[in-house]
Amino acid sequence: MQEKALVSIVVPVYNVERYISKCLCSLKNQTYKNIEIIIIDDGSTDNSKQKIDIFLNDERFKYFYQNNSGLGGARNTGVENANGKYLLFLDSDDWLRSDAIDLLVDFMEINQCDLGIFNMEYVYDDGTINKNTPQITSCEILDKKKAIKEELLGNKYKFHAPNKMIKSSILKSKDIKFPVGKFYEDIATTYRFILCSTRVGLLPESLYFYRQKRSGSITSIINKKQLIDLLDSLNCVIADKEIKSFNIREALQTMYVENIIGITNFLWRMKNKGDDEWKELYKMMTSDRNWNYLDYLIFNKTLKLSAKIRGFLIKNNIELYFTLLSHVKKRGKYGFKNK
Repeated sequence: MQEKALVSIVVPVYNVERYISKCLCSLKNQTYKNIEIIIIDDGSTDNSKQKIDIFLNDERFKYFYQNNSGLGGARNTGVENANGKYLLFLDSDDWLRSDAIDLLVDFMEINQCDLGIFNMEYVYDDGTINKNTPQITSCEILDKKKAIKEELLGNKYKFHAPNKMIKSSILKSKDIKFPVGKFYEDIATTYRFILCSTRVGLLPESLYFYRQKRSGSITSIINKKQLIDLLDSLNCVIADKEIKSFNIREALQTMYVENIIGITNFLWRMKNKGDDEWKELYKMMTSDRNWNYLDYLIFNKTLKLSAKIRGFLIKNNIELYFTLLSHVKKRGKYGFKNK
């Protein structure tokens, strides 16, 4: 009987003593057993290591320590030490469904996929689930042009690394690395996963549980650097020559506009708190080299009418946008589109 493929799961760790046990338990209890868990401790200063030690008697768990270099640097170290046929990224405050690896390997092997994408459940600390999230609803095999377009539109999946299983050989042979010291590193990287894949499979199963807005997480603390890094990452996608050759400008415009709306909603919160730094950040945003993507929104068939109106107001009358936003009955929290 042929041995099952080895799967490498990269888990970057930084000061997650409250969450790391649940994360690692979800891996220890996978129904698929031929896995290696590569834990990269990115210079934690809390008790994360003591929590990790409990799992190290299982030889599948491999621990590496490095000085703090951020999520991108930790993931890169994990990839360098991975031996599996397939690679998966799991953030240390999140967790997997117990049959996730089993389902993914079967799906990848049966369909001969280079890259498999699956659903994420967005879970708050009180256990509630955000249902207003992208969802894959049927099995599909896409070429890279269609897969890139779907990622740009964000209706089925987003620019996340953890919702993707990829052949390790692709990352290593193409030397795909996450940017180091940057936020929103997934945007600047995962599109390359797709461009380097011939067959991209979509699996309509919720296999990943993505923790939302814990205190101290990247997604609950926003600052000027994050805004700059987000704009840089979006521009990296827009500037890619192969993506330009696909002639999917509407999808690129949709990605850009929806993220600009997210940034602007954050600026609105700053303004309401009396933080005048919003003016500097807005000026920085209007100086972005792709700011003209907010022109001619009316002709974009993939953009919702509400997004067209918001984009127009953000570019032409920010104060009116803020005034109208203050009168909107909000559903959930406004914020950035991507992690």
